[in-house]
Amino acid sequence: MGQQWYAVHTKPRQEAIAERFLIQSNIETFYPRIAPGKSLFSGYIFTKFDIETQQRLVKYSRGVSSIVSFGSEPAAVDESLIESIKARIKDGFVHLEPPSFSKGERVEIKEGPLEGVGGIFDSRVKDSDRVIILLNAISSQSRIVLPAAILRKTS
Repeated sequence: MGQQWYAVHTKPRQEAIAERFLIQSNIETFYPRIAPGKSLFSGYIFTKFDIETQQRLVKYSRGVSSIVSFGSEPAAVDESLIESIKARIKDGFVHLEPPSFSKGERVEIKEGPLEGVGGIFDSRVKDSDRVIILLNAISSQSRIVLPAAILRKTS
């Protein structure tokens, strides 16, 4: 079957430990970080191995909780996804462009306890990935500060 990329779920805060042990076992790994000690996918790393001969080694490595699977079969990750993430690495970290919004633009919160709530984009918080939006309440508007990544534009 050959080597393919797989997502590995790590034990809490043990991505670096799992990566280190897998590398020592000659397993190719990819642990994308967005800042020192901060994972792009918290609790996950990617590994490239032969499922037929190395699955047990990966599954029982220190720091590994499980191999991400659909049913009983480990789910392969397309190499193009790995390459597209690697292409965004700058100075050792994955560089993500924050979503851009214009003042007065209608937005909607796409996750979290306020999922689905609409508002109006007001401004960015200086030196942060957070933004200020005006929430439409019953008879007034309230300002709220949120990560820009959880907003989407609406029409």
